[in-house]
Amino acid sequence: MRINSLNLLYPPIGTVLRQALSAARIQALHAYAFETWRSTERQAFLYAQGRTTDGARVTWVRPGFSYHEYGVAVDLVFDGSSRDGIQWAWEGKYAEDHRVDYVALASIMKAHGFEWLGDRGTEMAHFQVTFGFSTKQMKQIVEAKGLLGLWAEFDKIIEKNGGKI
Repeated sequence: MRINSLNLLYPPIGTVLRQALSAARIQALHAYAFETWRSTERQAFLYAQGRTTDGARVTWVRPGFSYHEYGVAVDLVFDGSSRDGIQWAWEGKYAEDHRVDYVALASIMKAHGFEWLGDRGTEMAHFQVTFGFSTKQMKQIVEAKGLLGLWAEFDKIIEKNGGKI
């Protein structure tokens, strides 16, 4: 099940993400969280898609190695239709047609401490904060101390950074 709640992210990430999205809206960039925290089971489901199950491949990241699983990543999308309600769109022609919007959004997100995978030529919708950890390191910490133990490590980094992510 896809989750888009900001409340399941590492709390300081959720707070800063809310601030960044507010700043984006001031600039008429109406981005929405498509997916935030992701369970390992969901990551396994997504990784299997296009490999062992039907559908197009949507991720190259194996379960346990997605920043979403550690509450520090978000996929942001723009409304892709004039129909009522949010019509999620972030890939293919839609993404290319809105590259300028994603670049503008990325500028705001980076100013708030996020890394943008669009800079790598990959997922334009994906933003993350790694705190200098690889997902392998995060996985090891979670196995030893649990997710809250990992988040306590993030707290120490934020404290050293004067309260900034």
